[in-house]
Amino acid sequence: MDSALTYAGTVEPNGENEGPAVVRKSLASVGLDPGYPYCAAFLSYMLEKTGADRPDVRSALATDFLEAERTVDAADVRRGARTLESGAVVVWRKGNGPYGHAGFAWKDDLDPSIGWEHRCAYTVEANTTPPDGEGSQREGQGIWTRHRCIVTTSYFRIEGFVPTAP
Repeated sequence: MDSALTYAGTVEPNGENEGPAVVRKSLASVGLDPGYPYCAAFLSYMLEKTGADRPDVRSALATDFLEAERTVDAADVRRGARTLESGAVVVWRKGNGPYGHAGFAWKDDLDPSIGWEHRCAYTVEANTTPPDGEGSQREGQGIWTRHRCIVTTSYFRIEGFVPTAP
């Protein structure tokens, strides 16, 4: 989580999924050139860079993370049946298709108000818009911390979480 947070506020200079070294390194970590969406590639790069064993998924496709062992259904988190540790992978799905978005759940041990408790929490996401919501919602302009909520009936919804801790 600390590694991902150091990149919060990184901005793409031209909004074309290229630019800062972290974007290029994220895409390269999954075998892609600049220009591709990189939310899941950023997760893969952070997991690899920090030596994380879990999840073992490394992909540029966010929904691939839903296939990981120990995936937690978002509905279980929303109703309080499951809790998450900081650093869990958060996966959105667009409709019933293969595309989505991904980020890291963020829980600050120094501030208990920041964490994924039931419906809403904070995330660190790449290829997203700033917290003020300015810019393209389809292709973001950088890496930001965001406040997100689980709405299981939404077309573009948080579908699941993958713990990174053993």
